[in-house]
Amino acid sequence: MSDHQLPPQAIDAERAVLGALLLDRDAMPSIAATLTAADFYRLPHADIYNAALALFRKREPVDLLTLQAELAKRDHLDRIGGVAALSELLLNTPHAVHAPHYAALVAESAAKRRLASIGVKIAALAYNDALSASDALTESRLMLNQVLNESGHERGMSLGDALASLAAELDQRWEGNWIEDVVPTGFYDLDRAISGGGLERGQLGIFGARPGMGKTAFALQVALNAVRRAKILDIEPPWTVFFSSEMTTKALCWRALAETTGIPIQRLKRGLDLTHDQKRTIGDQLEEMLSLPLWIDDTSSPTVDQMHERIERLRTDRPVRLAFFDYLEQAGDEKDKGGNEEGRVSKIAAGLKRIAKVCDLSMVGLSQLNREVEKRAEKMPTLSDLRQSGRVEQEADIVLLFYREDYYVKQGTAQPTPGKQGTCDVSIAKQRDGETGVVTLQFVPELTAFRSLDRRAG
Repeated sequence: MSDHQLPPQAIDAERAVLGALLLDRDAMPSIAATLTAADFYRLPHADIYNAALALFRKREPVDLLTLQAELAKRDHLDRIGGVAALSELLLNTPHAVHAPHYAALVAESAAKRRLASIGVKIAALAYNDALSASDALTESRLMLNQVLNESGHERGMSLGDALASLAAELDQRWEGNWIEDVVPTGFYDLDRAISGGGLERGQLGIFGARPGMGKTAFALQVALNAVRRAKILDIEPPWTVFFSSEMTTKALCWRALAETTGIPIQRLKRGLDLTHDQKRTIGDQLEEMLSLPLWIDDTSSPTVDQMHERIERLRTDRPVRLAFFDYLEQAGDEKDKGGNEEGRVSKIAAGLKRIAKVCDLSMVGLSQLNREVEKRAEKMPTLSDLRQSGRVEQEADIVLLFYREDYYVKQGTAQPTPGKQGTCDVSIAKQRDGETGVVTLQFVPELTAFRSLDRRAG
């Protein structure tokens, strides 16, 4: 950074965050979990935020009058510009709906300032003749880890702040005003069985199945359901990222179009025996899908670090809420020093969990179950069928395993069960905050698509 450059900053976002706090008392819990006063570049903004935090911890409302009184009590009212400065924040913030996005911009600028500061110190280490290269690298890593740990949701909170946030959430729940910050799968039957009703921030989900069960199709539908939901609810659409190591972007697009139009892929590709109504449906759905915030990366065997870097790059101008990797065992990460495949896959699972926490999103890794399933008479998969199951199971917050009896009946290795034709059993084999169990979905083979058997599903 040259001498005339200003440090990274997001002054407009700082004002917007503070204005949102004055407009909406319910904005504070999510922002308190994201920002500290040290994240604000302007000292008056840090003073205002510190005063707002103090009110929040005392479970007092944050508004123009209470904030003015708290700042006066701290003898900070004059140095922030008086009541006029607070009124200006309020008047220049039209609504508080985008407060989490503004808070993320403030946190990102703060992280960049820390990184710039660390960069100067790392350069000094490199020019220090008294240090070996190994010692300089060790010191550099420690400083960089400090930046990571102080950024976003990787930093800690005092028990008091955490409980204050929980108390505010309880108040909203009791008043019926709380909206779960989860991404529903879009299958009503399944979401009803998942604790919280969907995929939560900072968590790792694992979708496991043998080949042919439809796990990629299911993951793609969940991704499409997530981005469609934002559009239906008319909210700022968070992006979903789909890393596809096995299928190309074009192949996924064919699947998505078949699922959304209800027309089998082979008929779509031929195009000659389509009715006028079907062609119109295809045109309408294509137009609708063009604006969906879904990013597909079909790089073959990306490493966890590459996925993390690409998500971070997207996050600079797109809010990313959900990410998929298809599939776990195909990540390009090298084997550990012992050449142990179990150790490699374990590290991949741990890396995906870290992405979920650092990037504050829901991460889903698809996994191909081992061949032992095929050798058993009872082919319903269990957690032990996950390849290298121990660490993967440990890292995962929720594990869904897929079983289609029709697949094995067609192979001649299973007998049909009445009522199971055209269905898929989804076993909730693990969820940290909920019960295990089995949910049955409809499977439409000609579309490679799933449907909820409960007609309330959207």
